[in-house]
Amino acid sequence: MKTSEFNQFHKDTAEECLEICKAKQADYACPENTFKNFEVCEALSVCDAEVGIFVRFTDKVSRLGNVLFKTARVKEETVEDTIKDAINYLIILLAYLQYKKARRLKQGRKFVDDTQRKIDQEKRCHALASGQ
Repeated sequence: MKTSEFNQFHKDTAEECLEICKAKQADYACPENTFKNFEVCEALSVCDAEVGIFVRFTDKVSRLGNVLFKTARVKEETVEDTIKDAINYLIILLAYLQYKKARRLKQGRKFVDDTQRKIDQEKRCHALASGQ
């Protein structure tokens, strides 16, 4: 396979994975929170969302091993389907880690902003009390 053919294959596969992901989002997530079904794990104190995503990925890897080296009993999910699902779980995990990092940074900024606001307020109060 030439590099150009591989690159086209990669692009086509990525587009197929995105379409599969969109369809499954309609079943498992909601428009306001893509990660809702994984965050339920946290809400139920089962595990962190990223652990839940990783477990689903390892389920796909396990299935992949079985369908590659054994005769699969579930014929409706092909090797290709399993690989695309695994790809999507890795993308979901990457997106969740980025989302969580951005959320932590935002919370950290809010903490810093709130702290600075309190310091500024204390300075103003001190200045007023000292007649400045």
